[in-house]
Amino acid sequence: MQHDTQKTSAAGRRTTSPADTDNDTRRVIRWLRKPLAALLATLFALALGELIIRQLDVAPRMQAIRLEDDSSPYVRSFNPILRYELRPGFHARFTPQHAYLRTRASDFPLGTAPTLPGVTTVNSYGLRDKERSVSKPPGVKRVLLLGDSVVELVNYVSDEQTIAHRLQQQFGNGAVEVVNCGVAGYCTLAEIELLKHRGLQFSPDQVIMLFVENDYWGFNLEHTLGGGTVKRPAMVESLFEQSHLFRQTALSLNLFHFGDELAPVEWHRRAIGDNNVVEGLRQLQQLSVEHDFEVLIAVWPSFTKDGIEDRHFLPDQNDLIVEHLAWANGFPTVRLSRTFLDDWESIPQKPKPDWYYTNGDGMHPSPRGCRVAAAALHKILTATDPQSVCIRTKDVDDDFAMMLAQSLAIHEEADTMEARIRRVLRRQNRWVEAEHYFEQVNSDADEDFVSAFRDKPDLRNEYHRTGLKFLESGQLYAALDVFQRAVAADPDHVSSHYHTGLTLIQLKRWDSALASFAKVLQLDPTHAEARQHQKLVHQELNKVDSDGQ
Repeated sequence: MQHDTQKTSAAGRRTTSPADTDNDTRRVIRWLRKPLAALLATLFALALGELIIRQLDVAPRMQAIRLEDDSSPYVRSFNPILRYELRPGFHARFTPQHAYLRTRASDFPLGTAPTLPGVTTVNSYGLRDKERSVSKPPGVKRVLLLGDSVVELVNYVSDEQTIAHRLQQQFGNGAVEVVNCGVAGYCTLAEIELLKHRGLQFSPDQVIMLFVENDYWGFNLEHTLGGGTVKRPAMVESLFEQSHLFRQTALSLNLFHFGDELAPVEWHRRAIGDNNVVEGLRQLQQLSVEHDFEVLIAVWPSFTKDGIEDRHFLPDQNDLIVEHLAWANGFPTVRLSRTFLDDWESIPQKPKPDWYYTNGDGMHPSPRGCRVAAAALHKILTATDPQSVCIRTKDVDDDFAMMLAQSLAIHEEADTMEARIRRVLRRQNRWVEAEHYFEQVNSDADEDFVSAFRDKPDLRNEYHRTGLKFLESGQLYAALDVFQRAVAADPDHVSSHYHTGLTLIQLKRWDSALASFAKVLQLDPTHAEARQHQKLVHQELNKVDSDGQ
C-alpha cells in the first residue's frame, strides 16, 4: 500500500515533506550549475588577466593618465581639432621686468584685481581678452585678431602689452573694439575652429589672421596635461583607476573614449587632415560670406640675429605660398616684415632683431615687437590707400601653392606619456617641474610628481640646483625662470641673485643684470665676482650709449 507523502496542516492546507524540499534544491543546483561554473571561470580568468597585466606592467600608470593640472592656463578640449583651449577665468601674476615670465595663480595676494598691469588673464569666454558683452554696442566696429601664441602671448607678455591690447590703444576713441582670439600652438584650421566656437558670437566686422610660418604644421602643439574631458559613470572611473586589466582594455578598444584621451595624437591628426592651411582658409572664406565680415591675412616675419625676413616663398618668385592661398580665396594680404625693417633701420645701434623684437626665439614678440605690430595693423586698417595691402586675381598659382603647403604640413610624432608630460610642462615654462618629473621617471618613483615637488621643504635649493643645470646647458630662459623662483623662495639667497645676474648678462639685459649684482653686493659686500661683473655691465652700457649717439 502506497502512502501519500503530502501532509495536511491543521488549517487544512497541504504541506511539503522534507524529501520534496531536497528534490527542489537539487533541481535548482542542477539548473544553476552551468551558469555558476561559467561565472566562476570568468572571475578566475579576469583575476588571472589582472594579475598578468599587473606583472607585465602593460597598462600605463594612473599618474600619466589622470594628472590634474590646475596650474596650467590650458584645459583639454574634446573637440579633436582644437585638442585644448585656454582655461576660462585663469589668471596669474606676470613679472614684466624679465619679460615672458609669470608665476602661478596661487601667488596672487588676496583681493588683487586680475586686470592690473603685470598680470596675465583669460576671460570667462576662454579668450585672452578683457570681459566684454557678446552683443556689439551700437556704432562700434569689432576687429577680431586670430592667431596662435604670437597673438595669445600668455607666457610672454602681460595683458596690457599684447598686440591686441596695443591695437585697441591705437584706436583710443572707443569706436573700435579689438578682440584677442589667439591660442598658443594652434594651426590655421584650429584657429578657424576657434573662430566658429568662440569668435563669431562677438559679431566681428573685421578678422585679421596673423599667419606664422609654423601654421603649416598639421597639428596643434600639445600645451596641457589636463584632467579628463569626458563625463563617465562613477563605476567606470573607479574600474579604470583600480583595474589594470580594464584600463588596458579601455585604452586599446577606446572604450568610453579613454583611448582618445591617452593618445590624442592620432585622434587629433585625423581631425586636422593633410593640408590644414588650405582647408582653414576655405572655411574662413565661407564664414566671411555667411557672417559678413572682412578678412586680412597679416604675415608674421622671422627674426634672426642679423635681420628680419619672410619664409616659404614660391620657387623663383617673390610671392609667399600663403599669399597665393589667400588671394585664391579673395583675401588681401600684408607682410609685417616691412614695418619691422623700417623701425629697425631707424635705430643707429642696430640691435639684434631676435632679442629686440622677440623674446629671443625669433618668433614670440617682446613688448617692443607688440607695439610695432599694433602700429602697423592700425595703419593698415585706417589707410585709405588701397596699396597698403596686396591682392591679386590674375597669375595666382593656387594649385602649386596648395601642393607646397601640403609638403610643409609635418605631423606630430606619437610619443610616450612620460615624454609628453615633460614636453608640456616645458611649453608652459614650468621648467623645474619638468626636470623634477624627468628625474622621478628615471628613478622609477611612484608618487605624484606635482604634489611631491610642492611638498619639498627646501624649494630654494631645488630651484637653484635646477637653474645651474639650465645655465650650463645654455637654456637661458629656463635658467632665468628658475633662478627667479629661487629668489622668490628666499630673497636673501646670494647665489640665486648672482646667477640671475649672470643669466641676464647672456641675455643682454644689462639694467636688470645690474640690479641683480647690486642686490648681491647689498647682501654680501665682499662678493668679488659680483663687483667684477657689475663693472663689465657698466662698460657694456657705456658702449651702447656711445653707439646710440
